[in-house]
Amino acid sequence: MDKIRTKYNEKINDYKSLEVEAKYILEKLLIKNNVKINEISSRVKTIESIVAKLKLKQFSHSIDELNDIVGLRVVCLFRSDIEVIGAIIRKSFLVIKEDNKLENFDVSSFGYMSVHFIVKLSPECSGPRYDNIKDIHLEIQIRTISMHAWATISHYLDYKADNDVPKEMRKDFFALSGLFYVADTHFESFYNDSKTIKLKISEIIDKPSELNKQEVNTNSLVAYFRSKFPDRELNNPHSTSELIEQLYELNLTTIGVIDDYVNKTWNAFLEYERYKPPGREGDTDRIFWPVGIIRCILELQRIINLNVVIPKYIIAMIEKS
Repeated sequence: MDKIRTKYNEKINDYKSLEVEAKYILEKLLIKNNVKINEISSRVKTIESIVAKLKLKQFSHSIDELNDIVGLRVVCLFRSDIEVIGAIIRKSFLVIKEDNKLENFDVSSFGYMSVHFIVKLSPECSGPRYDNIKDIHLEIQIRTISMHAWATISHYLDYKADNDVPKEMRKDFFALSGLFYVADTHFESFYNDSKTIKLKISEIIDKPSELNKQEVNTNSLVAYFRSKFPDRELNNPHSTSELIEQLYELNLTTIGVIDDYVNKTWNAFLEYERYKPPGREGDTDRIFWPVGIIRCILELQRIINLNVVIPKYIIAMIEKS
């Protein structure tokens, strides 16, 4: 074992460099492909873990027999993301081996489900920066949040295999595993339904006769913003959610009502924005985002309804609308 420790110490800096490089490459690719994930974690196995695995697997005590000294784990949101991320890995790394544990699903093994890749850096990664790390194997695992949660819990309980679970506990243990699987399935279904609804809403947003039938919710309001204000950056989901709560408090519950306010007050709003833009003086982009637009328009309407004294040019603009 002394030889293993010596070789490990000789290569530890290369392992750490590969960990950083591979994680950086994968993170950038996921961002580029607009793949939302929960997290990417990475690690280099400790020498103690390596020695234990060599003994367990009865290898010939050579560190080169291990493919997972460097490891990455991608925890994604939905099962459909696993194939998307897998495709990115196949395209951007040199895949040595792929193990898809999702293909033969059994409820008792849900916590151990994931897709494992043994890879090396792409041949395109050349030059002095990669000379010492380009031929080192690393493992990349992909799993959903539900899979990861169940695997983490079962690992914490020291149940790494089905037979580790006490017989009197197996029924409940597998039932819980099934619940996590059902949750994973319904998250995927909910995600697909949400995409379908967004597409449907986008199709009717440009049909004025349909707008009064469309309730205000996150999907409908964001679709409306994209259609009505295509040159404005969208707000974050939290701000949009807050606006929806305010709209319901005012009993403004359909997109048609919102659109009517916008059309009546749009010219006045543009004049107000020119006269009093948001942000600090000197900012390069001093325009309202959609949530701010709606709030300004509602305030302009409130001012008119209350007969509050406001600049004559704003009244004139509103009356012309």
